Amino acid sequence: MAVQTISESVYVGLCFKIGTSQEVAIRRDVADIMEFIEHKKSSCNIVGMVSGSWREGFRFADSDFDAMFWLNDNQVLWDFSQSSLYNTHRYTLILCDSSESPPGFTLLWLPLEEAGRRVLSSCVRINGALYISSAMYRHNICTLMPNSTVHGPCSSGIRDGVLEYDTAPCFVSNFWPPSASSWTDRCHSWPPHQVVDEIVRSGCHFVAIGHKLGNHADNEWRISFSQAEQKLVYAMNHTQFLTYGLLKLFLKDFNRGKTEEEKLLCSYHMKTAIFWAIQRNTISHWCPQNLLAGFWVCYKILLKWVYEGVCPNFFIPENNMFLNKMSVQCSLRHREAHSVIEMTKVKLAQPGLMYWEHVDPERYTEAVGGRSWSYKMRHAVAYDIKLENCICYINELTPEQQSSSFNHKMGLHIPPYILLHMLEFLCCRHVDPMSAQAALDDLQMTGNRQAALYSYGQSLRQFPLNKVDIATRLRIQDLR
Repeated sequence: MAVQTISESVYVGLCFKIGTSQEVAIRRDVADIMEFIEHKKSSCNIVGMVSGSWREGFRFADSDFDAMFWLNDNQVLWDFSQSSLYNTHRYTLILCDSSESPPGFTLLWLPLEEAGRRVLSSCVRINGALYISSAMYRHNICTLMPNSTVHGPCSSGIRDGVLEYDTAPCFVSNFWPPSASSWTDRCHSWPPHQVVDEIVRSGCHFVAIGHKLGNHADNEWRISFSQAEQKLVYAMNHTQFLTYGLLKLFLKDFNRGKTEEEKLLCSYHMKTAIFWAIQRNTISHWCPQNLLAGFWVCYKILLKWVYEGVCPNFFIPENNMFLNKMSVQCSLRHREAHSVIEMTKVKLAQPGLMYWEHVDPERYTEAVGGRSWSYKMRHAVAYDIKLENCICYINELTPEQQSSSFNHKMGLHIPPYILLHMLEFLCCRHVDPMSAQAALDDLQMTGNRQAALYSYGQSLRQFPLNKVDIATRLRIQDLR
């Protein structure tokens, strides 16, 4: 009962900070009317659409102004049979080719090889066919906007010295993507059927950014559901909308002080989380008394995604939206970890290094003779690393830890050379397969069954320092 009372108070506070339902409705109406007027009075072929938090009804002090624009005589098709609906003398027809692209991305093919000058100047040939390069198109369009910089698929800048803006050049399709067909099947209770129908009829857009891990990163286009998302936010009740706003405020605090590379979560992930929470009916009644419960549901969804490393796109769940972010973060962390490993390799290769009773006295004296004991310990002495058996470091090591514990040992003593190769493999296995394989080769664990059997057999002949013979015999048995 106390939580519901607090939720009501939070609801009132958020109405002051974000806006009442009436205020938000007025903001949206003004944006819709302005867009309608702009479309009516425009004599050129360029169509624009305000998107993002401004269009959704938010007015945070640091909210930027997002917009998309496209040439209306360029129409993207998912199937060439759809071309019969267009006059080819009036429209440039572009065909999607998703055969080699990750979910949520596609190549844009010009089958007739006819288009406007700016489109043709952004084309590349792939296997003999003419495709529109997202990177070239983005560059060509951004050069038309003075004092702007490229930010993702957008041209970013500051208007009138105050308002930050992101403007995304794109292409439009009047057809719903086949890869998002499962979304309509999920819409049993939310959004309402009329909203679903309106979204499907509105089609989608394609923004000029490829998948960093795709085969054609500079040429692919991301399928954008900005128009559909705006309609979904409009379909929220005010408690749901304020919960979405609270997630945005949480994100702002969470990301404070982080660099762009360090920010795993962004506003789009918050929006995706509440979309999933509403559609799954995790809260039976979204009302002011349940606002904090709704926020907690979304928070747990985000925790699960971060833990699993998978953030499914709301329309195309096969599109893991963390992959692009994680590839950047993993690359940064991989470089940092790899530099530490390489530095450690250099230290362990020093000729005067002392390891247990193994040492070259002359080289040792030459390297650190006359130095303090603390200096010698830091620069010329190597120890085994002890891994406590009561701590699970990696699941693959569990059998050895259990075997050691069974034999009344407190931990595993790992030679620094062995641990170094283990760390190098763990560091490289997802981002640098060749280095990972080299580390396995150095460990004589090449993935080859006979090599593994040989390594396990050799370990049984050595002094049983760690008492892991039970685990070793089980591994040999599994391999046989």
